[in-house]
Amino acid sequence: MYTKAISSRRFDAIGTHTLHVMYSGRYNNILKPGEHYFELKKDHSNIDDLLSLLRDPRKVQSITSATYDYVLQNHTHKHRLDSLLSQD
Repeated sequence: MYTKAISSRRFDAIGTHTLHVMYSGRYNNILKPGEHYFELKKDHSNIDDLLSLLRDPRKVQSITSATYDYVLQNHTHKHRLDSLLSQD
């Protein structure tokens, strides 16, 4: 059984259009690597890829804006409550 939960701090950062740099994880299957965050390998062997991304503000903005829109459309408190209330 998987018992970890995504931190509310992740949503705070998403709300401010902040790029996430995170190690691999499930993040409640909400955030997907390469789409919603930069997945840093535990040995940091892809640090040059991160530095390259950070030098491209348009790419960073594209990722953060898409993540923001995705969360607003699918993962707000209203979505959670609606899901709970619709269960029989």
